[in-house]
Amino acid sequence: MPNITNVMEYNIYNFIFYNHSHSCAYFTQEMLNDPALKSPIFGICIILLSLIFFILDLICLSALLNKKIRTFNGIRIMIAISMCDVSNIIPIGIIPGIMMVKGHIYCSNVVLSYFHGQSAVTLYTMTCSYTVLLSINRCLGIAYPRLEAKLFDGMKVFMWIAVISAFYFYFFFTAPIDLFSSVIGNFVYNPYIRYEFIDDGIYDSTWHNYNNLLTAIFVVVTYLAFAAFYLHVRNQTNKMSFSGDRADCTKSVFASVFINASTLCFSNIFYLIIKDIEVGDIYYRVSLAIPILVQGMNAMLYYILNPTIRGIVQSFRIYKVFKFDQIGPVVEAPLVVTKNTIIT
Repeated sequence: MPNITNVMEYNIYNFIFYNHSHSCAYFTQEMLNDPALKSPIFGICIILLSLIFFILDLICLSALLNKKIRTFNGIRIMIAISMCDVSNIIPIGIIPGIMMVKGHIYCSNVVLSYFHGQSAVTLYTMTCSYTVLLSINRCLGIAYPRLEAKLFDGMKVFMWIAVISAFYFYFFFTAPIDLFSSVIGNFVYNPYIRYEFIDDGIYDSTWHNYNNLLTAIFVVVTYLAFAAFYLHVRNQTNKMSFSGDRADCTKSVFASVFINASTLCFSNIFYLIIKDIEVGDIYYRVSLAIPILVQGMNAMLYYILNPTIRGIVQSFRIYKVFKFDQIGPVVEAPLVVTKNTIIT
């Protein structure tokens, strides 16, 4: 009978149903308790940053769920992205911070390592796919609103969101495990990184690599198209103005999606480099901080750049209790322009 461990992949499905996991026979308790595994200062910084973003993401999600704006197609996709942001800031930021403080490698806790790592990579790649979907929606909304309506109006937008969600449910159970190691302060597919030990596993994920590369390409292409369509419409009709005080929020739309897309592309390219090139600890840690920014900065962008969302947030009771200073004018943008241009 062939040795099944030589043919089975290391993923959540095989771990649950066949108890198939990377071996920890090489590691002693002394190795697992090595103080060199700990990076408390960096870990605490990551925890604090993540907690701030977690609170901001919750506020942003609450604003997006407001009945005044949640019926818009772009907002519905943004809600899906915001839900990923809120969910993933814990496994991609808070838990790694705690692991850095305590000193954690794969064999410190195999079950935690498997489910934590796969949750983080699944939610992050799902965010990438939703971002591509949003970029397509916004591009069509500006250039071809009728086509956008045919593809996204009504339950169709939920269908797109559901298809992406279903795929990543499958991805969670079948994709190779991405594991966090406090040795380098980042997620990697090699559970024994910086140790002289290997097993029969393939320390890579083809889909994750394709996701990072294709997301970067699609986001850049679609937002360049967004800019081209905007300039075309402006020149042809002279009805759109790149002005922040218009009800269609054209300026805030472009600025927020451009900054978000740039950060996402930068994060994906950063991680692709880790796969093939030996890098230093600083690079690993910077490439951990960037995805945390990806999951956390949307809330700040929406609040700073979008007057409608800012107005909703400033109407929250907690905002009034603490009497925060307004960073910009509150604009109650009239919801009468179109589903495609008023808000994102």
